[in-house]
Parts: sequence; structure tokens; C-alpha cells
Amino acid sequence: MKKTALLAALILSLTGCATSGYNKFYHSNAPEVLPSFVETLKEGQEPRVINSSNLDEDRYSLLAKGYLQLGYASFNGKLEDIENAKAKAKELKATTVLIANKFTDSQTVTTPLFLPNNQTTYSSGTASAYGSGGSAYGSYSGTSTTYGTQVVPMTSTVRRYDQAALFFVKDTRKPKFGVSAIPLTAEKREQIKRNTGVLISVVREDSPAFFANIMRNDILIKLNNQEVRNIKEFSEFAKKVDKGDLMTVTIIRKGEEMDIDVQL
Repeated sequence: MKKTALLAALILSLTGCATSGYNKFYHSNAPEVLPSFVETLKEGQEPRVINSSNLDEDRYSLLAKGYLQLGYASFNGKLEDIENAKAKAKELKATTVLIANKFTDSQTVTTPLFLPNNQTTYSSGTASAYGSGGSAYGSYSGTSTTYGTQVVPMTSTVRRYDQAALFFVKDTRKPKFGVSAIPLTAEKREQIKRNTGVLISVVREDSPAFFANIMRNDILIKLNNQEVRNIKEFSEFAKKVDKGDLMTVTIIRKGEEMDIDVQL
């Protein structure tokens, strides 16, 4: 009974020392100090957890609604408790966490446990002694204990999963234009037969770009007839526009070049 209880305690101890993958493999996308327009999780609030079967599409949906990604964690291992993802979200003050997992394989693991082992031996008998004054008889008894270590192999089968979590806060600003862009990939450049331009990655809902029917995956090549060659030029131009301006956006959509007027 004592050995069984000790074994159970050791297993519990080893389990309790495990580090959450959401914490261990976290990567930040955010600055150390968040800007004032960001809405974070308040004291006492619980983060919203969304289980995703399509991480890319669900991520886009959140970005289009004005959420900003603080960071992400991705790893492979034993399926983790959803509470670990919530705990990381609380640490980051993220209002929303998007999680996904997919079974990959089962792995058999043998772990040696080193248990203390002792053996006590008992002895008894008689003893006599002789001296100048005569003889004396007596008896004795005693114990001796030998200490050692016993190795107990523990074999278990663990189901492993690819797991990911994305952490978000809310941007409370009203978008001036409502478009985010990324550089063109080599595949896109080959497809449109040009090296310049940017790929529209997010169109913010309820923004001027949204209502003008600019679409995700449009390729933006000009703003007000001024060529946009890369992300740097796109960002610099976007900073100059003001609310109330009428802006002409030239895009390529499915191989066709078109102009779209956007009222800011």
C-alpha cells in the first residue's frame, strides 16, 4: 500500500511540473506597451474562446472585425486543457483566443521511476563472557536496515496533436481606409506578370474600402494614379489620406485591372 501511494504521488508530481505548451511556445506579435486605442481584457473578465476547424479563415474573420493579433503558440504534444489557453489569454489580457488542434499520431513512452527501497533484517541470540570473576550469560536482539533504489518502468501511450492558439485584442478606432496589405509572393508576381504592387490581405468590415467593394486578395497597384510598388510606399500613402477625401484605387482582380473610387 505504501509503495502504491508513493507511486501515485510521484506521477502526480511529474504531471504537475509539466509546462503549458501555450506558454512555452508563445511568440509575440505585439509591442511591449499596447496603444491606448486597444481594448484589453479587464480584471475579473473571462476571455472568449473560439474552437476553429479552419484557422486561416477564422483568423481573417476576426481581423476583418477589427481585432489585432497579440501573438500565437503552436506545438505538437498531448492534447492540452482549454483552461491552459484561457490562462495564457488572461496573462496577455487578450479578449479572444482562437484555438485549433488536429490528431497526428500515438506515441508509446516508457519513463523510469526511481523509488526508494529499504530492507530491514532482524537478529537475536545469546552471548557469554568469561573473566577473572567468573562468567556471565545474556541475550541480544537487533535490526539492521539496508537502503537502496528500485527502478520501476512506467509505459503509457500518448495521443499527440498539432495544436495552435492565436490571441487577440480589439482595435476601437474607426478605420479611415480599412485595408491591410502584405508583399506580393513570387507566385503572385508570376501570375500577374509584374513585380510591383501589394496584396490586400484584410478588408475591415464597415470601412470605406469595404463599402466600395474592395476585396481580399485584390492586388493594389496605384492610389490616386500614383504607383504603389511595395508595402513601404503603401504605408506612406495611407498616412497622408484624410477623412472626406475621394481616393481612386487601382487594383488587379482575376487578371483584370480596374479603378474603384473610395469615399473616405
